Amino acid sequence: MEAAPCVKQVTIAANQYHNSRSNSNLIYLQRQLEILHGVIGRTLPLKFFNPRQLLAAECLTCIVDILNDSQSKSGLVLKCLTVLNQIGQEHDMKEMLHTTFNLTPVLAGVLKLHGGPSSDQLTAECLQLMMKITHGHRISFHESFMEDLLKYLIKQVLTPNEITQSCLGLLANLSRDNYTVQSYVKSLENFKRLMRMLCTYISDKNLTVAVFSMCVLTSLCLHEEIGQEIFNTENVNETLKLIFNILVNGDFGVTRLYVVDLFQDLLKKPSIQNSLQRYKHLQICINHTLNLIASSTGETVTKLFELLLSFCTLGTIRTSICKTLFSAPRLQSADHYRNALKGPVSGQSEPLFAVVHWAMQTVDTSDTASLFALDLLTEIYEEVLYSGRTPDLCIHSDLLLPVLVEILRSSVDGDATLVRRKCNKVVKAVRLLTVLCSEDDLKASLVDLVDTPLFQTIIAFQLDHNKILHPKPGPPQPDDWSEAGIEVALVCMHLMTKIKRYVRDMDVYISGLLQDGRIVPFLASGLVCEKSDTVQLALRLVCQGSTLENFPDVILGDAVAALNVKKAEETSKSSASSVTVTPMKHSNQQVKRGLDNKENVPVKSMKRSVSDNENIDTSLQSLIEKMHTSLEVKDTKASDIIEIYEHRFQTLQTKEEHLENLLEAKTMAVAQADRLIAQYRARQARYEGETQKMRCYFQESERKAEKYQEQINTLNLERETLQHEFDQQAQDLQRLELKSEECEELKAALTELQEKHDKSERSLLCLQQEHKTMSEMHDMLQKHHESLKQQHDVTTDHLRKLEDERKQISKLLKEKETKLQETTKTLQKTDEKLKKVSAEKSTIEEEKDKMELTVDQLRTDIQRAEQLRRDLQHKMDSLEAVVQDQENAMKEREDKLAVQQAEIDKHQQIAALIHSLSGGKDGNPPK
Repeated sequence: MEAAPCVKQVTIAANQYHNSRSNSNLIYLQRQLEILHGVIGRTLPLKFFNPRQLLAAECLTCIVDILNDSQSKSGLVLKCLTVLNQIGQEHDMKEMLHTTFNLTPVLAGVLKLHGGPSSDQLTAECLQLMMKITHGHRISFHESFMEDLLKYLIKQVLTPNEITQSCLGLLANLSRDNYTVQSYVKSLENFKRLMRMLCTYISDKNLTVAVFSMCVLTSLCLHEEIGQEIFNTENVNETLKLIFNILVNGDFGVTRLYVVDLFQDLLKKPSIQNSLQRYKHLQICINHTLNLIASSTGETVTKLFELLLSFCTLGTIRTSICKTLFSAPRLQSADHYRNALKGPVSGQSEPLFAVVHWAMQTVDTSDTASLFALDLLTEIYEEVLYSGRTPDLCIHSDLLLPVLVEILRSSVDGDATLVRRKCNKVVKAVRLLTVLCSEDDLKASLVDLVDTPLFQTIIAFQLDHNKILHPKPGPPQPDDWSEAGIEVALVCMHLMTKIKRYVRDMDVYISGLLQDGRIVPFLASGLVCEKSDTVQLALRLVCQGSTLENFPDVILGDAVAALNVKKAEETSKSSASSVTVTPMKHSNQQVKRGLDNKENVPVKSMKRSVSDNENIDTSLQSLIEKMHTSLEVKDTKASDIIEIYEHRFQTLQTKEEHLENLLEAKTMAVAQADRLIAQYRARQARYEGETQKMRCYFQESERKAEKYQEQINTLNLERETLQHEFDQQAQDLQRLELKSEECEELKAALTELQEKHDKSERSLLCLQQEHKTMSEMHDMLQKHHESLKQQHDVTTDHLRKLEDERKQISKLLKEKETKLQETTKTLQKTDEKLKKVSAEKSTIEEEKDKMELTVDQLRTDIQRAEQLRRDLQHKMDSLEAVVQDQENAMKEREDKLAVQQAEIDKHQQIAALIHSLSGGKDGNPPK
């Protein structure tokens, strides 16, 4: 069965039962509720019950009216509670039931009227639904149902039964961050018994009951003496162990939500913060908590991100989270990253991949989860940056940067709520990119992924559609996204100023944008914003824009002044309205506003259709007159005229059907208006009862006033005694006058100090001017440093090439040196041979002189070669020319050595000849 017909049938059945409370209508309505329950469980998405859907809102209004009716049967009430319990499974639906339909007091009335024994299914369903819709909301103790509800819950908690778990959860919701409820519970007689019972529930096998009990204990006695005993240093380690155990081993739904709330409440106490940081199993617990991200649903993972962000406020735990996330192994390429993110989040083995997977989800599927994931990524990358571990910034940049850029490229369209969510996500992504741009390598990677048209598209959408430039008359809408759009423009402009030097045409675009008059409202709104980081962004942009020639500083000042005046007027109006408006008037305005919204739409559309019909009738009448007068239709065939008439008749039929549909919608709107009026009358009767109750309170206060009159008489007597004391204090006043004279002297000294302070302020202004000059010089030096850095890179490359050439030349020199050493050894051998020859030629004096001259010449040649070798060693910087000279010198030396060797051979032959002629008279055999 389709969704819309099923919801429509429930609405019709509820209206029939409201008009006639017969058994047949009751059975039919229960049957339709059962069918709706089955359809919701199978095919119908829960977001179909968005209050913007007229049919869904009508259906839910009928169900709430049935619950609010004291004459409704218990079986019918149970069916309605079952349907609402199934609708309230998602976070948005629970918020809608609590805020839009104000279901909490209605359920309290159902519990009071139809509540039975603890085993009753209606009571269990009612408590379960109330626990769902009150989670995360603060209910005022001054509501008429609160006192009776608290007594009922405490009674059920003190007597364990089937509904104790739901009662504990609801009591935890009502007492959390609600001092009035806490004070009332503490003032009860059975408070100590309640504390003892809660302590016994902590050791229960059901983890949900245990965490509910701890939440109630924390709310009631965390800052009391009992809390000091329960959460002392001896027990806190066991408490942390129990909480982490429940967080890891609990179910995927309610338990983990309340564990996160419990953690956030406990971390408000400094002693527990210190104990948590010293907890010995903290790193293991952090690892288990991060592993839960991949196995959690959207609502549960949102609470996990909230818990991790709370942990990030503590320095040591923030470092542990950062260490665990960055311990993920780095994948080989960007394709591996994309493949890792394509599958479901349950397939992610590393917590960092799971966090990025949640961050890349659209706001349609996971609104808050993706935003909290981006916040967590920002926290850990800031920790890496500020802790000095900048090399870790580049880890997994191939995974994160494309995801963030894809968020910027996603289209910002849809209804106002969806646009606001998308703008918030763009703001988170741009803030994270700004953090990553603090590292040069990541900035270079980002520059490769983005371009100027990307930011032009984002800014142009804000300039064309943001309500700050295109205001619409009427009160501001609750889903207005203009403030989120202002923040988008500011953070994008700030990021553009960081990368403008590296992206083509970015510098020109940001300069023109800062001089554009349309950007002034964005800067003005940023300057008067309540968020400090937004004000800082606007101030930075104004400082950069003030250096430009055509920056509209005067218009900016006027815009800031206008916004301040507007805010002052709104504050005065809101304060005046809060004093004058009563709850009954507020309900009247709501009813009237609902009637106006229901009736305006069909009336306008009906008027538009009537005007269209009148235009058609006039055109047909003019055509008939032309036919009668035979003007301008003489050349027209009869068939063409018939076709024109048929077309007109068909148009009239479609308009008639449209009018019937509008009439049906009008009828439904009138019926709904009747129900709203009836609901208003019921509320008015309830308010009259409360007025009667207030009248009784007033009479009681008059009796108390009489008692107070008697107390005033006694106080008059005390006043006379105090008059005597006043006379004594007059004497003390005289002494104080003496001290006042001393104060006058101190004032004179203060005047001197004030003059010195003025001089210091003037010197401070001079120093500020010098600081501004130095900052300008710093900017110039920064630019010069970047140019020198480029020159240094070029010089480094040139030196690397020269070093390679030097190594090659040194290698050649080593080879030449080895050859030179071999030549030197040969010369040494030659020298030894010459010595032997000179000894043999001692008998021949004439030949000896010649040989000595030859040896001298050889020695000078050797010294000359040695000197050349030294010169070669000293001329290593100009190696190419020196090597060439050395090769030439070596050739000449080899030629000379060859000549000398030939002369030595000749001398040896001569010596041998002389020896042979002398007949060996000397007694020395030839060698």
